[in-house]
Amino acid sequence: MRFFNRIGQAAYARDLTEDEARLVLRVATVLAIPLALVVLIPSMLAIGLVLREGRERIADLDRSRAEIIHSDCLDQNERNTATLRELDRRLELAISDNPERAASARASRDFTVALIDALAPHRDCAALVRELFDIVPESKGSPDG
Repeated sequence: MRFFNRIGQAAYARDLTEDEARLVLRVATVLAIPLALVVLIPSMLAIGLVLREGRERIADLDRSRAEIIHSDCLDQNERNTATLRELDRRLELAISDNPERAASARASRDFTVALIDALAPHRDCAALVRELFDIVPESKGSPDG
């Protein structure tokens, strides 16, 4: 204990011998390394956990977005198909009511189908999700995947 009192007084007065200074440096080094490890290791583990959790959240968000886009795409495909069926049904009614307009009704159908496909095209939903997110969507019984 006397030695440490001497070191403290000498350090304050700045009159350490060379051996005492070396000893103080060694003791400080020996104490600093475990202290640094005690502080650094938990800090690094905490940073790693935060980064991992962030990556998992980003992946969850991407999966959620992919599912929503896939579902919306399937809904759009269903609307496209239903619209084309309804168009054909109405054209059949119009042609049966007025057979001489059949040629013009069929020409009108081609234009209307092109317009419907331009506004709400039928798409390959699985390919769309792969293109946007590089994720293969889970198939829910749909032929589009």
